[in-house]
Amino acid sequence: MYIPVNNSLEDYSGLEHIGIGIPIFSLGKNDEAKGALNFNSNNSNILSFSDKGDFIATEQLSISLWFKALGDGTLVQQGSTCPTTGMNSSFRVSIENGYIYAKGNFDDLTTGVDASHHISKSENPIALDGSWHHLAVNFDAGEITIYLDSNQVSTSTSKYANGQSSSSPSQIMINSLAPVYLGAGHSYCNNSVGNIDLFNGAIDELRVYKRVLSTSELIELASNTMPNAITIMKFSGNILDSSLSGNDASGTPVFLENRFNNSMCSVSFSDNTIDNVLQISDNTDYERNNSFSMTFYFRASSNGTLIQQGSTCPTTGMNSSFRVSIENGYIYAKGNFDDQDPNIDASHHISKSENPIVLDGSWHHLAVNFDAGEITIYLDSNQVSTSTSKYTNGQSSSSPSQIMINSLAPIYLGAGHSYCNNSVGNVNLFSGAIDDLYIYTSTLTISQIELNSNLPNRCEIENPTTRFTSITPLNAILNQLTTFTVFGENMTDTTAFWIGDCEGMVALSGGTATERRFQCTPQHTTGIKDGTVKNESGGSIQFPFSVAIDSQPSTVSFTSVTPLNAILNQLTTFTVFGENMTDTTAFWIGDCEGMVALSGGTATERRFQCTPQHTTGIKDGIVKNESGGSIQFPFSISIATNQSYSKPLSTYPDRGGFIGFGHITNRSYHVGSDYRSTVGTEVYAICAGTVFKANTDFSGFGGYNPTLSGGAIIINHSCGNRNFYAIYGHLNPSVNIGDTIQGGQMIGTITDYIDAGRHWPHLHLGIYTGNTFPSSGWGYSDNVSNWHDPEIFLPFMDSGMPGVSIGDNSIGKENQCAVVDLETFEIQLPCVQIHTSTYALNLKFIPNDPPYTFGINTSSLELLSETQSFPEYCSYFPFNQREQLHINCLKTIPNNGQVFWADLDVIHGDDIQLKLLDLGIKY
Repeated sequence: MYIPVNNSLEDYSGLEHIGIGIPIFSLGKNDEAKGALNFNSNNSNILSFSDKGDFIATEQLSISLWFKALGDGTLVQQGSTCPTTGMNSSFRVSIENGYIYAKGNFDDLTTGVDASHHISKSENPIALDGSWHHLAVNFDAGEITIYLDSNQVSTSTSKYANGQSSSSPSQIMINSLAPVYLGAGHSYCNNSVGNIDLFNGAIDELRVYKRVLSTSELIELASNTMPNAITIMKFSGNILDSSLSGNDASGTPVFLENRFNNSMCSVSFSDNTIDNVLQISDNTDYERNNSFSMTFYFRASSNGTLIQQGSTCPTTGMNSSFRVSIENGYIYAKGNFDDQDPNIDASHHISKSENPIVLDGSWHHLAVNFDAGEITIYLDSNQVSTSTSKYTNGQSSSSPSQIMINSLAPIYLGAGHSYCNNSVGNVNLFSGAIDDLYIYTSTLTISQIELNSNLPNRCEIENPTTRFTSITPLNAILNQLTTFTVFGENMTDTTAFWIGDCEGMVALSGGTATERRFQCTPQHTTGIKDGTVKNESGGSIQFPFSVAIDSQPSTVSFTSVTPLNAILNQLTTFTVFGENMTDTTAFWIGDCEGMVALSGGTATERRFQCTPQHTTGIKDGIVKNESGGSIQFPFSISIATNQSYSKPLSTYPDRGGFIGFGHITNRSYHVGSDYRSTVGTEVYAICAGTVFKANTDFSGFGGYNPTLSGGAIIINHSCGNRNFYAIYGHLNPSVNIGDTIQGGQMIGTITDYIDAGRHWPHLHLGIYTGNTFPSSGWGYSDNVSNWHDPEIFLPFMDSGMPGVSIGDNSIGKENQCAVVDLETFEIQLPCVQIHTSTYALNLKFIPNDPPYTFGINTSSLELLSETQSFPEYCSYFPFNQREQLHINCLKTIPNNGQVFWADLDVIHGDDIQLKLLDLGIKY
């Protein structure tokens, strides 16, 4: 029995001990998500596992598990106890007053000789502090030995028969066909059944053996267990990720039998077509690891690429993040590594099997470890590669990089992928099949590889059982069309629904496996009407029910309408909330054209759509029970112009670690901010405007190294009283030059961006307030005049920078300010305590000579706790508490005197400390 707890209760031993209960998952012993079972002394999450008869009448048994304890309780127990009758569980491992106890029930199966109850106890108590420990217990012919973190902690076994100490104990362990309980003991005593001795803590990696563990096994188990997989593809009739990490595949799979000859349980590929190549989306799980590994089963009838992340291009030297392929019968594993030193190029590492395999369609298990630059290949649990070749710039390298580059690029199954000379497509097509793909963020030991290669048949294709659970509503009005909803599991389109005297029964479209809707009109008489649900018309009744038919309709009431504001000329959805509403509900707003009632309304919620037109201001609205009826609910809404901005991305302003406005590189200043995204993500206009430029061949917008052309859109926005340009870079436009755009309108989708073989899809957003948009320098420029940080400009574009001031609104007024030394241009200001989490720092320097451009040097601001954003002309990077924050503020100041001071505008928030360390002036 082996329960690794990788997001499930599945038994990896192949003996199918079925887990029963509602698990609460928590971080595992290696901090892997959903890697352990959490228990909190609560009956609701106690688990049990069915006994398959594996442990009956055995002299030897052993238990291995990881645990962390916050209190006493039973960790694992088989069977039930009853002190009043002397009934003991088959075995139990528990913590009592901090001591670890292991108890077993033994019998030599001799008639007339009672069973013996054996107990072992740790010499010392453990600290119940929530630390992880490995626990193992050996039951060996009546002797019980406890090991904690591979060290023996018990010295003797106490043995009892009929409650008395026994000098001749029994040696055969009694293991009845009873469940194994996890997180509590179990009692069956005096006709009372229930869980007892509930455990407070967590358990990981439970194993039960029908033998004792050796010293070497104890050491290995205490130090080496199966890591948590970030991708698990069972291919059980689908291409979903079973690890719950969300790395689902896309494509058109062709399913075939697996190695157990179960149909629809592996994915098949052909070197004659790209139609069934699969693609797994990357959601950052694979980024920049020193080590990771993958395992899967395959059968091959040709050469080709089995799995690859990213794209290749031989002419530019671009390499995929990783690739596993068969070439001339040899298995190759390749990886792209980088130590993140900007002065050292990435290294390309290759490992190859010593001998070729026979491409005869036989199933094999393949494992590949990528470990700090070393790549090792295992075929059927045997290492088949001996060394890793390493190259930098095409030359053999003696000091290769060790950090694997895993960009935000898809993973391809059944083929490689090329992005070369503006040509994109799949290459090196594979013929064969793949099953049970696992990807881990650490390497595997040989014992772990052997365990993975012996996985049981995990294909779950079967005819699911249909179950019906409830019907709603269970009352209706005579002669009134009513929608009834059936809830259940695994329902299909053949589901049949019937209610007596309910005429015109129809099944509504859009049903799912858990919810089906039907409509009919109760007629003839009121009272209780019987109904039935069947799997199919003419089948047997699966779910009988009754509905009460009433002649008096319930009172209709309206309680609220939302939203109560809208944008002129923008289609808006309004929702009416109330009780007992019907499809006849009528809705009206003055000057709101094209009013329609949306489908899917309920008795408590109805939706309507229209477009506010003509004028802004307050518009009256009404809700009625029916068209032509009396007013039941008057209301008013406010119509405004499209002054506020819409988010360009659903995740805005989260940059995901990408560079912000003003970042300085050898390409000068970054005149925008980059927002991490994925290929295909929709981009929206921040407000109304007209498309100034839209194309897909702007130089540098497809990649930097090498320079690749890509898409960008420039819109001349008009938002209230503000006119400005916005450039949206690295996307595929869906609008054309001259198009009129509304705020929130989808204008394009994110495309890939490649830098030195790495894929960095993102949106570049820049704001420009000059009269004429520049002809170049849209991404990086030496001239930052009229360019603004979007995260500062957009939230305040309607009313400027709001906020309240501290004291006299300054840190150093003119009469308090030191005169700047125009030779060194340095100044020191004291530490200031302010109350804010978002603030604006406005620095003014006014020299006597012609205008200067000034900038705060990097590392010039030290913040002692977190903040959120900075004002116009400033860029910032995310930082951790008590770390230096790099800021660049640039502004040209007119000639108007020789005084320096700093104004600090406070918006709102928590206490922080700001200390201006130095200021540098740049000619």
